Amino acid sequence: MPLFRRKKETAFAESSAVIKDLRKVIPNYRGYENVEDRLETDKLFRSHIVAKLRNISNIFAEIVGKLIEMRMLNAWGVCDQALRELKEIEGKVREPDYKHTTFFDNPILEGLDISVLYLLESEAFALLEDMKVLTEDILGRLREANFENIDQLVARLVQLANSLVQLLGDRIELIASFEIIGF
Repeated sequence: MPLFRRKKETAFAESSAVIKDLRKVIPNYRGYENVEDRLETDKLFRSHIVAKLRNISNIFAEIVGKLIEMRMLNAWGVCDQALRELKEIEGKVREPDYKHTTFFDNPILEGLDISVLYLLESEAFALLEDMKVLTEDILGRLREANFENIDQLVARLVQLANSLVQLLGDRIELIASFEIIGF
């Protein structure tokens, strides 16, 4: 079998696995192959992301409050900035500017590899899960007055938040780019 065909089949298999995982996380998630499903799939994805972002932002806000209360100002400043960025990306996810995309209208995706879109969405959920676990850990430690490694944990949380902001921004840009490539 030619190398290109093997790579394409491997990418398709990985993409199929990612789609299955996304369907487990998001009820009624159909994917982007059919033009009729694209807009609804996008709305479902965005509403799930916004709900998860709100939950994490609420825990994040509580962490910021605890850091202020405990006068851990160096960690507070960084954490507060990350919280603002999360709230900003939440707004962009809720009301994305896809510019003049034809992605939701053009039935032909010839030559376009939308597996990247699935990978971005899957990675977003993985980052959100990591953030949820870490925010709960940090908050638990702060409530118990266990300050060991708090600075490192907050730095890791900020790193995850920044990665999520970048990833969701890339997703918006990818969908917007379909106008350029699509027709």
